[in-house]
Amino acid sequence: MVTATETPLAWDAFLSEDYQSEGMREQVTRWMRTDWKELRRNLALSGWVVTVDPHWHSPGSCVYWSEQTHFDRETNQRVGDGVWTPTRPLPANTVSLIAAYLKKGFRFRPPLEGVEADVFFSVEPAILLEAQGKDIGQQSSRLPQFWCARHGSGRYGFASWQMYLDHCNRRMEAVEEKAPPEVLKRLSEAAYACLQHNKTFPNDAMAKDHYRRSMRRPGRAQHVTIEQMRNLPAASGDRRP
Repeated sequence: MVTATETPLAWDAFLSEDYQSEGMREQVTRWMRTDWKELRRNLALSGWVVTVDPHWHSPGSCVYWSEQTHFDRETNQRVGDGVWTPTRPLPANTVSLIAAYLKKGFRFRPPLEGVEADVFFSVEPAILLEAQGKDIGQQSSRLPQFWCARHGSGRYGFASWQMYLDHCNRRMEAVEEKAPPEVLKRLSEAAYACLQHNKTFPNDAMAKDHYRRSMRRPGRAQHVTIEQMRNLPAASGDRRP
């Protein structure tokens, strides 16, 4: 059994014997430059942003990676073991097929290769990573800086703090990510501040009105207390008197 190693495997590590000759390999590389590039574009338009090339087996077919799991009796759920193994060659020639495999938790590259997020689901407008071989670091300003992993096998990425907050508030989820220093500094300088909604208030009355409006939302509305809004920690770690 081949398992993930600390040495990244090349895109052709699982290439079919039928495509090992120079002429046949050219068919695969041509497919990568044309069809695969278009697939990445359409995947991004559907929310799936792919930052690496798969391990191709043939044009339109690749080897995915799957994490081994076991059944946890305490939680009655299957949990990952941290061991990633390659699948058999599977289709990778349509957006719907690729998305189905990604939703199941498959990846194009194992985490042990040092790829923190080779595929992520973006809920902002599509991020298009155009050029094959282009340094992904050049795209870092548009890649997610904040994450939410509370949706089954889905992992949502957000390129800005406000996009992350909008997601949390829309789904009535607690804010778990750490706010950027400049956000904490701005909020800490106000008399009252709401980290959850990224808003500041000059007095008690306006803070209370914001709290009441937020708690009137239907569903599982939740919000920090007025006291927590008044005592929001400053970026330096101090608290207002």
